[in-house]
Amino acid sequence: MPTLNLTTGSNLDDGYIQDPSTYSVLAPTIFVGVSGGNDISAWYRFPGVSGLSGATIDSAVVEIEPALNHSPLAVTTIKAETVAAPTFPASYADYIAKAKTTASVAWSIPGPVIQGIPEASPDISTVIQELADSLDPTAIQIFHLEDASSAVFFIIPHDLGGSVSSPKLDIDYTEAHISPPRIDDGSVSIGAGDAASVGIGEAADDSVSIRETEDATV
Repeated sequence: MPTLNLTTGSNLDDGYIQDPSTYSVLAPTIFVGVSGGNDISAWYRFPGVSGLSGATIDSAVVEIEPALNHSPLAVTTIKAETVAAPTFPASYADYIAKAKTTASVAWSIPGPVIQGIPEASPDISTVIQELADSLDPTAIQIFHLEDASSAVFFIIPHDLGGSVSSPKLDIDYTEAHISPPRIDDGSVSIGAGDAASVGIGEAADDSVSIRETEDATV
């Protein structure tokens, strides 16, 4: 079973927005949840995707590392952008406007969580399956959306953790079955009668050559 083990590729591949208009892409910490009554949602973009078009997604899990020991009490939702080659959100408005999957998965992180120990999401294969059914993704952008939290989850971004501690996406899948092309071995293109007539013609030519030789001898 093929597996994709993905991580955010640069400092621009993860960040967060906070209502009503805050946008942050280069902060040392990502937040998800609610603070001061304002919702906070994040994104994680994973490049280097291939082989998912038409595949069956057997499992898919997001992993994020807590930036400190705390009890986030986060009630969130996971969706993905419905684009084959998504780009990171360029602004608060761009994040909101980006097309998102119909499929979603609820993810509650009640805590306590421990700094450096990854928290794994529930299986989000239904979200990734929606992409595989209609696209040939070269990157996947996950939206980690605030739903009904009562506190904030502090997350290590690529800016701080690099490829070791930044958000990750692991996907197990079964490759799409592609029927091999039909190969014509030539047996149908030449009929049996045609083959026989060719042989007869060759034989007839040979016999003529023999008679001509005999006539020349006489």
